Amino acid sequence: MKKIRPLNDVILVQPISSKDVSSGGIRLPVLAPGLFRRGIVLAKGLGRLLGNGQRISVPCEVDGIVLFASSKNTVKLGEQECYLLQTKDILAVWKQLEI
Repeated sequence: MKKIRPLNDVILVQPISSKDVSSGGIRLPVLAPGLFRRGIVLAKGLGRLLGNGQRISVPCEVDGIVLFASSKNTVKLGEQECYLLQTKDILAVWKQLEI
């Protein structure tokens, strides 16, 4: 498997697939393109570099869960399709893994 090291404020995210059927047997709708998605952060860059030389760190941790909108920047890692997102594309950060 290839190793990818995101640069600056870029984050590598593996999407978490939604279940099609709930534990009670109710069929759940599939997410339409353009809706929010959840994913696990696999790697992150050092942060955005400002003009004065300071860096603004990426607001999430590796192995954390983030909520994001669909992305067109995809990369294939083995059999899994992952997303390369910028910090501005992250809508929320979960503190604990709840799958």
